Amino acid sequence: MSLVVVSDGVSSPPHEQIEQQLRAAHARGELRAGDRLPTVRALAADLGVAPNTVLRAYRDLEAAGVVVARGKRGTFIAESAPRPAAGAPAALPPADAELQLRAAAWTYTELGVRLGFDADTCLAAAAEAIAQRRHTA
Repeated sequence: MSLVVVSDGVSSPPHEQIEQQLRAAHARGELRAGDRLPTVRALAADLGVAPNTVLRAYRDLEAAGVVVARGKRGTFIAESAPRPAAGAPAALPPADAELQLRAAAWTYTELGVRLGFDADTCLAAAAEAIAQRRHTA
C-alpha cells in the first residue's frame, strides 16, 4: 500500500506514522467510506514492521471512529469516519507533514518507474513542476 511509509528518521513511533498517514489519506479522499484496508499481516510485511505495530494503529483508528473492524472480513474505513471540511487541509505536526511529503515522493517515484522512466527523468520532471509552481505562486 503506497499510502503508507514508515521512516526511521522521524521521532514518532511506527504505529503513529501508520495511523497519521491513513488519516491523511482519508482526509485527501484517497481512502473512502467502505474501502478495505490491507490485512494487518500484509501491511506489516509491506512496511517491514511487526504485525502488532499495524494492529495498534488499526485499533487506535477504530477507537477514533475512522475504521471499523469486521472480524475475518477485514478492516474498513467507517461510513461515518470523521473528515475535515472539504478543501480544508489536514493539520499535521511538522514530523507528520514531512512523512506525508516523503510518502507522496515515494508514490511519485513508483509511478515514474512503472511508466518506464529512470530516476533522473523523474527528478527532472519534479524540478520542472516546482519551478512552474514558483512562477504561479
